[in-house]
Amino acid sequence: MKSLPNQSESLREWDNRLLTTQDNGKPFPARQYLSMEMNNFANIINRLIHIIGIKAVSDIHLHNPKNLWMINNLHLKDFMNMKQTEIGFEFSFSLDNEVIYLIKKEDEQKEEPPIYIADDICYANSSFLLLIELVKWMSVQCKYVYKTKLFGLNYYTVREMFPELIRVKEFPLYTLRLSKHYDAITFMKDDVSLFFIAKSQIVLDDIFKKLNIINTKEQGVPYKLDVIIGGQLLGNIVTGKVALHSQLINIEINEDDKIHSYINEWIAKLTEKKVSEIKKAISEKIIKATFSQADNITKEEIRTHFQSLYEDLRIDLIDFECKPLIKISFKSEKLYPDYSVCCYLNNKGNVEDCFLE
Repeated sequence: MKSLPNQSESLREWDNRLLTTQDNGKPFPARQYLSMEMNNFANIINRLIHIIGIKAVSDIHLHNPKNLWMINNLHLKDFMNMKQTEIGFEFSFSLDNEVIYLIKKEDEQKEEPPIYIADDICYANSSFLLLIELVKWMSVQCKYVYKTKLFGLNYYTVREMFPELIRVKEFPLYTLRLSKHYDAITFMKDDVSLFFIAKSQIVLDDIFKKLNIINTKEQGVPYKLDVIIGGQLLGNIVTGKVALHSQLINIEINEDDKIHSYINEWIAKLTEKKVSEIKKAISEKIIKATFSQADNITKEEIRTHFQSLYEDLRIDLIDFECKPLIKISFKSEKLYPDYSVCCYLNNKGNVEDCFLE
């Protein structure tokens, strides 16, 4: 089977590889890229708002910039704030209202006006940014939303079900997929999380069935194993807590006959010294990625941020589902309170990748 990802490649790299790979002689479904011309942008917006039960909107008789006004005219609760100023249109989104975007006055007549955050930061694909912010809002506000992890998911089937792809190089962390068959969309974020947003529970249940996803509304049953405290079994996933360095840590793992030895092997590997090494490695990578583009920041300030993050990291969850890797999610209440700081470890306990989720 060639439809499974290599553990060393991201889902986005896998998605690119599937363009040319065949499985048992069967071509993988071709990606249908959707362009961002105004007519198509309006069509995509209407397909999205159909899922949340809002009537279709038209791009006729709109003020310029049309893509911004089309989004604003949806009048969505807790979504966007917009005002016209002497220099152009300023707007922000409720999910991150500290970031102020600007479409300059001289760009208002353009079909695809650039968006500025600061004088030296500019996004050319304004329609895609607006689209992604709408989908992020839907993932929080919509009733029928399911978030899943990418490892273990049959992404080949996802591509078959949602063949229409919207993605631009300027926003590499986001991918949107649409379908003419399902009243639903998929939304990939940060190469680690996949959201399904549907019009109804019936549609969501149909997606669960096609992808062999356990319905999250089902109740778990007690699962007894001496290494797991408060174990629960839902489908083939075991959740609970394990004791690590005098603390109880949340875990998730696939149920099988080797679960006891596998957990014990990893607990033995995750000594206090090893956890300290992991925290140092991911603190260095996260801080470097966060401040690599910042101007006027000194090496001493970088070291201070590194030390603050290292001291702040606390293990929140160990996910054993993605063998041969494991995923550890840390919490950082001071520096990244709204995120999990995550990493993948190989079977030697070395950090393969780290990211915010």
